[in-house]
Amino acid sequence: MAAPASAPQPSPYFFLLSSSPADGENITSSPTTFSFTFSETLDIDASNASTWIATNIIQTQSIIQFNTSTVNISNNRFDLNISSPVGTGNTYTTTFGSGIKVKSGKPMAPGTKVTFTCISGCAAL
Repeated sequence: MAAPASAPQPSPYFFLLSSSPADGENITSSPTTFSFTFSETLDIDASNASTWIATNIIQTQSIIQFNTSTVNISNNRFDLNISSPVGTGNTYTTTFGSGIKVKSGKPMAPGTKVTFTCISGCAAL
């Protein structure tokens, strides 16, 4: 007789569930907002939004300028307003700093990132 299956162990990490723009997406217009939705309730202190963004939203293309006056946080999601357009033909990768925390205290899954490319309809930079 087989032993009963054990329950799967909970993950030691929290995860990025979705983003807008989505990871791997080819966009055709410049977004005005970036949105990130995670697997758990966020525990973020972004009272100094400009410092929090500079420390925790890490870009390979530093052309993107965020409106650094606010970070909109709601449960398991945060939104950032973009104050400059993205450029046609450019690929952008965003990784995340250690200040993106959840109430459970789990760390973010290693290697979490969002990459997207504007293939047409964005700004000529």
